[in-house]
Amino acid sequence: MKIIRDVRRLKEKSTVVALGTFDGVHLGHKRVISKAVEAAKKKRIPCVVVTFDPHPMSVIHKDKDVLLLTDLEERACFISELGVDYLVVIKFDKRLENTTYKKFAEKYLSGYLRAVHVFAGNDYTLGRNKEGNIPKLRKLGLGLGFAVTGVTDKIENGRIVKSTLIRSLLKEGNFGHAVNLLGHPYLIKGTVVRGYGRGRELGYPTANIEVCGNKLRPKSGVYCGDAVISGRKYKCVVNIGSRPTFNAKDITIETYIIGFNRDITGKDISVFLTKRLRDEKRFRTVRDLIRAIKKDVGCAV
Repeated sequence: MKIIRDVRRLKEKSTVVALGTFDGVHLGHKRVISKAVEAAKKKRIPCVVVTFDPHPMSVIHKDKDVLLLTDLEERACFISELGVDYLVVIKFDKRLENTTYKKFAEKYLSGYLRAVHVFAGNDYTLGRNKEGNIPKLRKLGLGLGFAVTGVTDKIENGRIVKSTLIRSLLKEGNFGHAVNLLGHPYLIKGTVVRGYGRGRELGYPTANIEVCGNKLRPKSGVYCGDAVISGRKYKCVVNIGSRPTFNAKDITIETYIIGFNRDITGKDISVFLTKRLRDEKRFRTVRDLIRAIKKDVGCAV
């Protein structure tokens, strides 16, 4: 999959487009993208996923903190696994916010992308004041040369799979349900920074991950999963929280990488969280904490 940040550089004669922000790339998003990929294969033309960066809500509602399930790099990681040819990133700013859906369709869908078929969620809206929807876009597409398909919602346990629902589940600590709706582990990508060194003192040295400020951190607690460093995968245990046993206040993401003991400060790391093991808690003694960590590691291997 090729990532294009300037849509004018796309030189394909015709494409099938999956349109959306796709924060999280959850089961509902995957349904939209897979429909587009299938249609592109039948037509033997490229499939393009269009996403927006920054997240439109962070521009439209500047007074609100929009916590992301995936930053752009994480989004690309999951989309690349779906058989897509291009990921086109369109900058969302005030100018685009005030663009009508007709102008967007003419300039981007029909123009730069040369779309012959556009897929989006059935309730997708676009354009100034969300004036455009699937029926309007379908009617407009007739004159611009592209078909439009609104993909029905993905339903799990009687609820529509939405990014807002998954955010709520992660904040509540209902991690297993959130991961089921995502259809993949919860990914945290970042840079390893120097910490306080307490993990090493306890016999479990950790890599402290610095992530982008608007990345949603799951509810404080202990998790397990896989850490990927320089293309190699390792089992890991991750503590997200304030380390109450040491009376700390700041929230950190500390990762104990099993079977790994190199200094990777300044290196990029990807952590795929698969399971929530327990709540973070204050232990009466450091020995009790070490005993708990040992148990956590046992659950992760």
